[in-house]
Amino acid sequence: MSSLFVGHVDDRVAARRADRTGRGPVTPTSVRAGCRGGPLPVGTAPAPGTLGAMHSVVLYTRPGCHLCDVARVVVQAVVADLGATCAEVDIRSSPELLLEYATRIPVVEVDGREHAHFRVDADRLRQALGGGGAIGS
Repeated sequence: MSSLFVGHVDDRVAARRADRTGRGPVTPTSVRAGCRGGPLPVGTAPAPGTLGAMHSVVLYTRPGCHLCDVARVVVQAVVADLGATCAEVDIRSSPELLLEYATRIPVVEVDGREHAHFRVDADRLRQALGGGGAIGS
């Protein structure tokens, strides 16, 4: 199965985040591809029209965070099922991110809006991405 993650934050999402937070767009050097690491080529996103293809998920984390490791697994599974794009941002890449998220990571954003922090519920994330509830429901 090929990866459905991209290694960049969509320019529209970055611009919305910059407008909303005033901290500027996320830089490519602060983003890990696919909520997992290692850059993937642009264009590995799912084809338009596939479920979740219009959605972008950003997972804010830092190394050594056990809740981040758990959240990454949940986000990867849901995103892979629905074909959304996902990027992981290390909060240490920016003083503003570190200040904002230091005590409440992981944080998940869906389409530029905060969706969850600390724990990620797969069914709730799936619903936010337009995939309904649990698989098979």
